[in-house]
Amino acid sequence: MTQKEAYKIIRCWECEVGEDFFEYFIDNCDLIHIPKLMLWMYQKGYVSLDKLNLYATKYINAKEVYNQPNYDVLIGYDTPYSLFPFGESDELAIFKAEVIFAEFITLHETWCQRLYDFAFKGKWWSSINQEDEDEVNENIKRMENIIETWMDRESDDFDIILALSIDDINNKIRK
Repeated sequence: MTQKEAYKIIRCWECEVGEDFFEYFIDNCDLIHIPKLMLWMYQKGYVSLDKLNLYATKYINAKEVYNQPNYDVLIGYDTPYSLFPFGESDELAIFKAEVIFAEFITLHETWCQRLYDFAFKGKWWSSINQEDEDEVNENIKRMENIIETWMDRESDDFDIILALSIDDINNKIRK
């Protein structure tokens, strides 16, 4: 799976389901180890050492697992260690975070498989009985068709978003 394919799956899932991808994939499903993501973003130069240290302090001081930083490492809600500290309401910041997250996902085949299972097999349906095989198979076919349509689109924002710098987006948000 390429970064572009992973990004399109993320965007398609959000549009189809109408929910925040990060909230479901990272927070509810616990499919990605957040400290690895944060360290990788530091190594790639996406976040500064100061942000990494702020994150580490919050992570170490969290008394309960549910208090540890989660998807807010990408899109913050007034979160100083976040890639986009005030980006929760900015569509461009969300798209850029999805492009960066897609790059991270494609580092490991296991994570690509988790993304595939999440999007295609409905592994995010925590409230739906997964034992109904017909329902699961129907969802897989439906999502395959929708994502296939997205993959074939001529107009694509991926390259435009990929070219934008994090600083440019954060400066736009602060205005």
